[in-house]
Amino acid sequence: MVEKESEDSESERILLMSKHLKSAVWHFFGFWSVNGEIIDKTNIICKLCKKPLLFHSTTSNMRTHMQSCHPEQFSQECHDEGPALKQFRVTSFYTTNTTNPLPAAKQEEITQKRTEFICKDMRPISIVDGDGFQNFVQALKPRYNLPSRDSTAKSVKASLNNRSVALTTDGWTSLHTDAYVTVTAHFISDGWEIKNYVLKTEELREKHTAENVSECMLQILGEFEIKLESVISVTTDIAGNYVNAVESHMKRVNIPCLAHTPNLAVWKGLRGVRAIKTGISKLKMAAAHFSKSAVDSYLLEKKQKLLEVKYDKLIHDCPTRWNSTYDMIARALEQQAPVAAVIFEVLHQKRVMETWFLTCGKRAPSAPKSHVTFLRLWDESKSESTDVVKQPDARQKTALPAMGNMFDGVCSQTQSNAEQGIRTLEHEMDMYEREAMLPADENPLSWWQKSCGIYPHIAQLAKTYLTIPGTSVRAERMFSSAGNIVNKKRSALAANQVDRLVFLTNSM
Repeated sequence: MVEKESEDSESERILLMSKHLKSAVWHFFGFWSVNGEIIDKTNIICKLCKKPLLFHSTTSNMRTHMQSCHPEQFSQECHDEGPALKQFRVTSFYTTNTTNPLPAAKQEEITQKRTEFICKDMRPISIVDGDGFQNFVQALKPRYNLPSRDSTAKSVKASLNNRSVALTTDGWTSLHTDAYVTVTAHFISDGWEIKNYVLKTEELREKHTAENVSECMLQILGEFEIKLESVISVTTDIAGNYVNAVESHMKRVNIPCLAHTPNLAVWKGLRGVRAIKTGISKLKMAAAHFSKSAVDSYLLEKKQKLLEVKYDKLIHDCPTRWNSTYDMIARALEQQAPVAAVIFEVLHQKRVMETWFLTCGKRAPSAPKSHVTFLRLWDESKSESTDVVKQPDARQKTALPAMGNMFDGVCSQTQSNAEQGIRTLEHEMDMYEREAMLPADENPLSWWQKSCGIYPHIAQLAKTYLTIPGTSVRAERMFSSAGNIVNKKRSALAANQVDRLVFLTNSM
């Protein structure tokens, strides 16, 4: 039946609550009734504020109303009401299936994210060894095993075991003036995929002589159990100490970096003409000035907005990257109008930038005048560059034909090898020679993956020598990784920590 419960006497209406309703929230609600009969079962009335709520046979609306309008009363009466629902403790999830390892793909994914966390947030690698971090990871994913540098190194050793490898190496200096040598290893896997590993970033405290560099490299090879006889070649820049270290001390084939050599040629060409050298020097001064002066940099931004020019900072070139000089000139042309406007405004205070004023006169130049300076420099350089073209060095006359003959030999060698080949390989060589020339834009490793069963002997040679990198870019890229690691925030990192960070960052 129904139990009468009067809260407020409003004429003959009173609030009633069914006796069998056990939820504590009903202490605050009832239905309007007359003479003991409920007159409206679709609306439930709050006894505290008399607000009507739609009733749908559940207490959801009532609980929401109490939490938002009468939180204190709700907390006192309803917090511990009724039979508690069975709840799983958080720890119960972490005490089950912890012995079963994660799938390899998931393990690798988490490891990659962990590495990104260390690098992007600029954390020292020692953070993964801390008890707090390990407890945090275990709480999130108890089956995840945090890989150490040693475990990763073992994996690399297993991959390099009994393989012919090619190396790249280069040296660099950190912000803390610590000198390092990085060595990377390269080989072609059984699936005909190029594999690259950063073996080690070793601090070199002694002078970077050929002997010291070679000793450092041999020590790294020993740590990874790579026999010197397994090293096909070592790709370096053309620095004499690295070339001598490879050829004279290690007795290995040195491959000059095909990216570094043309860069030097362009670099010498740009600086061989006085007018171009002068122009580049002044552009570098301008870029350096704006990078150091916060006031003028902000003023440049204001002029860019005023002239509706895209906001971009001037670029300072890198001597070892000729394309960065091109980017510097292109950006200077793009930003010449706002830069000239800044110089016009602060000309007397910023004498280091005065030559820019030549192209602006007494007012900022218009867009069509933006090329005046570089056209003038071009005209001045014609006489010098013409002499170079008219009177080439005798060695230059034979350089291009020699290069052509070198590559012709590579293409035509397959036609003569059949006649000089070993008897057991004659049939294989004959078939290989009949193959059509592979297009320049096609991946030769993909072709060999399909054809290695047809040419098993030649495939072994291909796997050995196609692994040789033509550039030392892979080793030089470590400067970027290491530069992000040994930055101003963490310039005091120990050398072994730098090695571990670079190794893990590039191995995961």
